[in-house]
Amino acid sequence: MLFGIMSATLLLEIFLLYPLEVGFANAFKKLHVEGDAELAENTFRLGFKNYSHIVLGILHMAVLTLLWTLLLIIPGIIKSFSYAMTPFILVDRPELSTREAIHESRRMMKGRKWDLFCLVLSFIGWIILGIFTLFIGYLWLVPYMQTSFAAFYQNILEEEKVEMAASFSTAAPRPEPVKVREFEPSNHDDYAPKEDWTV
Repeated sequence: MLFGIMSATLLLEIFLLYPLEVGFANAFKKLHVEGDAELAENTFRLGFKNYSHIVLGILHMAVLTLLWTLLLIIPGIIKSFSYAMTPFILVDRPELSTREAIHESRRMMKGRKWDLFCLVLSFIGWIILGIFTLFIGYLWLVPYMQTSFAAFYQNILEEEKVEMAASFSTAAPRPEPVKVREFEPSNHDDYAPKEDWTV
């Protein structure tokens, strides 16, 4: 009985909650970037648009995070930050495989995991306060957090665009101009015979 309940809960989380979580995150990204406030519609549309791709991607990410956490807790936490952009990438770039989406998240988060950690840490006080309000405060906190994570992802994209534009605009160093030596006519006396040719 207990095993059946646990299995049903796990299946519900994988096949229903995973797409909803991805859709929810991307709905707030759409709100942040485009000002589109249709959160409920966008949550279902973006979460279930590429259903199998999203489910497999989040499941892949969850398994990898779990394996790292079983190895050691700290590496598991670090890896969870490395994979944090995967839900956005799965929607923005559906042409990528789940493995490629996770690798892209790792690339994007390289050198930025500490920034995301500090962002999450800034919510700790609000999270504790939300518990004392019997989780009612989460009605305001969760949208605020999701918008912040969406803005974090969007900022990475903007930074990479600027870096790419800067790399293309950097002109190759110009070679130093070659100095052209001016021709100085020789003294015709130099060609005169040096010996006395008179007989």
